[in-house]
Amino acid sequence: MAAYGLRPEELQHLESRKGQLWTTYQKISSRGRTRSRMLRLLPCDDWAQAWQLEKAFRSDRIPPMRPGHGAEDLGTYMRRRTLWQQLRREYEEQGEKLVLYSCRHGYAHRAHVICELPPKVVAAAMGHSVETHLAAYSRWCGDDVVDDAFAKAARRLEPGAPAEVA
Repeated sequence: MAAYGLRPEELQHLESRKGQLWTTYQKISSRGRTRSRMLRLLPCDDWAQAWQLEKAFRSDRIPPMRPGHGAEDLGTYMRRRTLWQQLRREYEEQGEKLVLYSCRHGYAHRAHVICELPPKVVAAAMGHSVETHLAAYSRWCGDDVVDDAFAKAARRLEPGAPAEVA
């Protein structure tokens, strides 16, 4: 989930196509229905690239989940794992909360802050509309993120700064 920014339910809908992982999950909301999509690792996630998930994927290794109950069933599975329990305690000690969607939120955060991908691109990669994306993730755009983005833009626009390669 962290490597691809997946919803828990999407784990039940993974398939390999020509060496690439896809999710065939279609979420239905008031804004419409999501489409199948190819999953993409973030360029900043060396750890995820090292896992070689596209080669290692086997659907029989995914925890058992009932259709439509992915988050509930995966939540139960994870709560029984010692590592998950330890991570939750560590997060709580820091005043944070670790939930299944933290994996998805982390993907969005890394995509924007580290990889500097635009919202339209990240929304498409995560399988939702730009409106949904902005509603869910703009709350984490504090002054520190805004200041950093402006500083980076100023450096790019300085006379003599190297031009971006397309």
